[in-house]
Amino acid sequence: MKMLIDVYGHIGLPRFTTAEAFLALMTEHGVEHTLLSTAQFCPDLFELARAVSIAPHRFKALGLPLGPDRATIRNSVESQLSAGFSGIRIMAKAALDDPELLEIVGRHKKFALVVGFEPWVPYCEMLADFLDWYPDSFLIGGHFAGPCDPSLLVSEPSMARLFGHQRFAVALTRQGLMDSALLLPWTRALVRHVGWHRLLWGSEWPVALWRDESYADTIHFIDQFEPSETERALFFHDNAKRLIFAGESSSVITTDPAFDLMQHKVQSVIQLFPKALQLPEDLHQQVMTAYLATGRANEVRYSKFVQMLIESGLLTHISNKVG
Repeated sequence: MKMLIDVYGHIGLPRFTTAEAFLALMTEHGVEHTLLSTAQFCPDLFELARAVSIAPHRFKALGLPLGPDRATIRNSVESQLSAGFSGIRIMAKAALDDPELLEIVGRHKKFALVVGFEPWVPYCEMLADFLDWYPDSFLIGGHFAGPCDPSLLVSEPSMARLFGHQRFAVALTRQGLMDSALLLPWTRALVRHVGWHRLLWGSEWPVALWRDESYADTIHFIDQFEPSETERALFFHDNAKRLIFAGESSSVITTDPAFDLMQHKVQSVIQLFPKALQLPEDLHQQVMTAYLATGRANEVRYSKFVQMLIESGLLTHISNKVG
């Protein structure tokens, strides 16, 4: 099988990981390229730009619309795309609230990875219009593009229009956090209505780890849908190569002081397993780093490692009290 292409990886500290750590992970799992992005909880655009500078043949990066007001956000997106970001990661609701953000993407002939955690019915017409207006751009629906009642893909005209559009692709990411009773029939419907030629694989690493998924788990999720070897090649490599990594390498991103979005960072703890344990970002970074340094991430579950740390600490505490 060909090497893999991951269309949804996160880097940036203290919440996620470094470019070097992600490169090591890619080498371990046979990943050729990764599309990097971040979120409002760790808007470290400088680390994204640095990743592209040290491995332009492996990484491309998406910018992020974030700021104190609409004008500042628009100007920031304009600057990011002009500087060399391949597009933006944007919440579906934010795109609906300010359509100018996608219009900026279209004028730059770039693309957007759109994410949302609710059914996409309110957003489909707006997103399909964007694709019709900007023929040099495309959209990727992250996190399965809003799993919901699969019948809506046929009965709801705006959904049928968007999901049937040849420049709309869907990234299967964040599966470990979703209700399988909803997700599995939705995924089968995506295979039927979108087709393997517009489905993409993304790990959402290291966030997948917080759900107690290994990197390999995110790869094997698709096995239950029994894709053929040709379909697997499309899903894991060819579609992303065609859409995102068709060129030989990514251009280096010219950094700008305006990319300092960390001042607008949305504070949030790390929710583990899921929401069974909350840790501050700095503390979790130490725990995650220690776990990955064991070299046994494919053998010992993260939850088991954290449990052993807690038990070890409790035993030490009890021993010291008794002593």
